[in-house]
Amino acid sequence: NPSTKIRFDVAHRTDAHITIYNSAGMEIVKMFYSRLNPGTYETKWEASSEASGVYFCRFTANEFIGTTKMILLK
Repeated sequence: NPSTKIRFDVAHRTDAHITIYNSAGMEIVKMFYSRLNPGTYETKWEASSEASGVYFCRFTANEFIGTTKMILLK
């Protein structure tokens, strides 16, 4: 199944966005950009059109930047 759910928490009202990059550092998709209230959120990345390999998910909210490595196998 070439899709995954990305879950994240927001502690304060903030602008947040999620971007997916391939292993070469090229931006694949801007998945999410919104002003969010505190809470837990979830978004889905549908990667059926992407090749198998390593991808990086970057979450940004105010001064926080977090990156997670993901592996897509088909």
